[in-house]
Amino acid sequence: STKGAGSRKAGLAMAFKLLMMSEKRWRKVNSPHLVAVVQAGVRFPDGQTCILPDMPKSSDSFIIKPVEVAV
Repeated sequence: STKGAGSRKAGLAMAFKLLMMSEKRWRKVNSPHLVAVVQAGVRFPDGQTCILPDMPKSSDSFIIKPVEVAV
């Protein structure tokens, strides 16, 4: 048995094969505006952000309602 990848040629062949397999499963980013959020370290367990864990899970809580201002 060999240690590591063996020869340089064998290592390059394995890396190439790995990249070819991952390319088949590659997906386009559906929400490019969230890339910066992910880079900032925000976690998304179950598809929800963990910025404010005490926030209600209901999507109704995120609807902005107009406020009347007295003039």
